[in-house]
Amino acid sequence: MKYYYLFAVLLCVAFSSCDGRKSHKESLEESVSKFKLKDSNLDIITYYPKQYTEVATDTILSNTFQIKIKNYSLMDNNVIITTSSQENRNKIEYHRVFESEIIVFNKSEKILETTINAEIFKQQSTINSFWDNATLEHVWVNQESSNDDTVNLEISFINPKDKARKLYQMSIDKLGKYNTFLRDEHI
Repeated sequence: MKYYYLFAVLLCVAFSSCDGRKSHKESLEESVSKFKLKDSNLDIITYYPKQYTEVATDTILSNTFQIKIKNYSLMDNNVIITTSSQENRNKIEYHRVFESEIIVFNKSEKILETTINAEIFKQQSTINSFWDNATLEHVWVNQESSNDDTVNLEISFINPKDKARKLYQMSIDKLGKYNTFLRDEHI
């Protein structure tokens, strides 16, 4: 009789532990499959540079010219570098568009104030696929080629999609008149 009570207790314990719940492995597999169905497309977006970037320079040349240049990124304007898709993931890389503000003084009198960006050069250029994805890279004063009568600025553009580059020179005279010409390109 003792064995019957022991057998009955073991039987009750066995039935009460088998309440029909899923195992840990089954629950995990179900959660993963629900997640994959819910988030069918996952976009991974990266920007270069990641945040706002600004470089400002103030240069004085031979007590005649003062040049202020501010190169900065536009947070709402981008160039797509690459896009790729794998399974349910889309990876998109963007390069932020840059522009530059230039102010030139001749003996403390403002003679030129302008903004340089790729759109201006694209409008002035003949049809060229370089400009479709181009952005300003940097503007700087070329002190070696500048003199008392003219200031020479170097303007570099990059097409981040195909790594092509163009380098322009802008010559500014004492009256604020300027002209630009292409110095070098790597396409």
